[in-house]
Parts: sequence; structure tokens; C-alpha cells
Amino acid sequence: EKELRDHFNMPLNEVAKKFGMCTTALKKLCRKYGVMQWPHRKLRSLEKKIASLRAEQRYTSDGGTHHHIDDEIRKLEQHREMLLTGDGQLHEGDWGGIGEDGEYEAGDGDEAN
Repeated sequence: EKELRDHFNMPLNEVAKKFGMCTTALKKLCRKYGVMQWPHRKLRSLEKKIASLRAEQRYTSDGGTHHHIDDEIRKLEQHREMLLTGDGQLHEGDWGGIGEDGEYEAGDGDEAN
């Protein structure tokens, strides 16, 4: 399981190639260990959102907005850590994120992959 987690930052097909197996076999292995969805894209998305918020934070002088951005970054970093450590495997529909209005939105958790 740890061997899989060490490769979450890579696309599934690259990891499969590295392990010398097809993507279908790797997906079956992942499901055996409770990884229902390969998190590479989610992780990449989180990293982009965090970087964007940090950039916005550098150009914001308003203290209230600055504090709000800190909270958003902290939440996104927690999601990233949960994915990397396996403490909260996300399934489709579970994902919360920054909505169109810029506010954090939690996922509803009603759907499973």
C-alpha cells in the first residue's frame, strides 16, 4: 500500500508502466488496498488551487481577506495530506473545493465511485 501511495503524484499509466503491469491490473490492486480512485489529478488540482491562493494572498493587503485565504489554504492542504496518507480516500462526489464564488464548498458524500 505504501508503495502505491509513494506514486500518487504520478499519472496512473506511468505508475503501471513502472511496475510492469497494465492499468487495469493496477486499478484492481488499488481497489484491493482501498484506493477507489487514483488521486493524481485531485492532487494536481489541489496544488494549483493552493498556489493560486498564495499568489492572491501576496497581493492582498486587507487583513480579513488575508485571514480567509489562510483558512482556505489550510483546508486544501488538509485535503492533500488526507489523500497522500490515505486517511480519507475520496470518492467521486465526496470532493469539496473552491466554488465559483471563491468560497470553500464541502462535498456531499452521497455518491461513491
